[in-house]
Parts: sequence; structure tokens; C-alpha cells
Amino acid sequence: MSVGRADTDQEHQNERNHLWDRRARATESAAVAGIEARGFIFGAAIAARLGLGFLPVRKAGKLPGETIGIDYALEYGAARIEIDPGAIASGERDPRGSRSILAR
Repeated sequence: MSVGRADTDQEHQNERNHLWDRRARATESAAVAGIEARGFIFGAAIAARLGLGFLPVRKAGKLPGETIGIDYALEYGAARIEIDPGAIASGERDPRGSRSILAR
């Protein structure tokens, strides 16, 4: 189920939202992590519908101050995503102390 440039089909939106909500509930997440930019839109909406926290994940260099992140390989190079370290309590492996999902 893709996310088009202009997702104006209400039936498609409802079907996609239902699928993503079901996946989020199945993970028993405490938060939804969303990678910019679509992830902010869809991740925040999922989090709000399910009453969960939302953790924005940014491209490298976009957040002010200290960050923590992970590097990943691309077909044509490498990239990095980062979060504010205050989003994770000391000793926690995942955002907000629970498994998270990524809204892409």
C-alpha cells in the first residue's frame, strides 16, 4: 500500500490507516517513531489515534545540540538519522522504553 504524492482517495486513506494502526497495536509500543518528512505526518497521526507518544527522527544535522543516531547504507552511499538523547531514558534500548515502529 503506497503513499502517493497527493493521497486524496478517502477509501485508500482509511484502509492504510487501519493497517498501520493494527500494526502499531500489535507491537505494544509506547511510542511511534516517524522519520521525516512523511513519517512526521503519518507517525504523529497514528500516535494520536492510539494515545501513544511520538518520537520524531531527523536526518543528520537537523537537530540542535547533542544527538544520538545510526548510520545506514544507501544504494549510492551512506546516510544517518538522529534523535534527541532526551527522548530515551538512561538504560533504555528503544524510544520511550518500548519497541517502536517507524512510519515511512
